[in-house]
Amino acid sequence: MSYKPTFFNNFAAKFYTTYQKVKMKFVFIVNPISGTKGKQHIVKLLPDYFEEGSYAIRYTERAGHAEELAREAAAQGTEVVVAVGGDGTVNEVACGLVHTATALGIV
Repeated sequence: MSYKPTFFNNFAAKFYTTYQKVKMKFVFIVNPISGTKGKQHIVKLLPDYFEEGSYAIRYTERAGHAEELAREAAAQGTEVVVAVGGDGTVNEVACGLVHTATALGIV
């Protein structure tokens, strides 16, 4: 049996209905050295909830990188950018999405 974190199941359930109707584009920005250790499980679960090509996974490489990645995703028309990491990652992603139409998701 595979490990499926409850918080991700809740996230996926909330967005699944909307996603099916609209075919939204998602970018998951993952900080591999912050937050919980469950990030690896979240990344492995994405194909179970999203169609191939409807999402991208970006890993941060340095301080401030999450903000850059979020800005790029918004500029490319991504509907939802999801921060996967700690509070610093969430802050950087949120800063990158200020004054855009892109929604912020937090895992």
